[in-house]
Amino acid sequence: MVLLAAGTALDGIRFDHCRFDGADLRRATLRRTEFTGATFLDAMRAEGTDWSYASLEGVHFTDAVLDYANFAGADLTRANFLGASVQGTDFSAARGFDAATMLIGTHGSPVEIPP
Repeated sequence: MVLLAAGTALDGIRFDHCRFDGADLRRATLRRTEFTGATFLDAMRAEGTDWSYASLEGVHFTDAVLDYANFAGADLTRANFLGASVQGTDFSAARGFDAATMLIGTHGSPVEIPP
């Protein structure tokens, strides 16, 4: 498990096919960080985390807790948010994925991403 102190800054770092399953990334800043093929499974916690302008292509956030996170301007091409909690999360200007296919929570409600 990855455990970081609240507010840890990892801006601009590249992670290639790393597993963050069960990690605690709450309130971390990961701006412009590249996560190619990474997984964030098993109830990974990232409430209030700043993922703005991060490259998250092919990343799996299955069942992750991402409430009040910031994905503004992030590349979410083929990202998987199945079962993830995204209450109050900012997806403004996020690109590279179809919001209609993004399912969250136990009810499978589609998420609307603002332009």
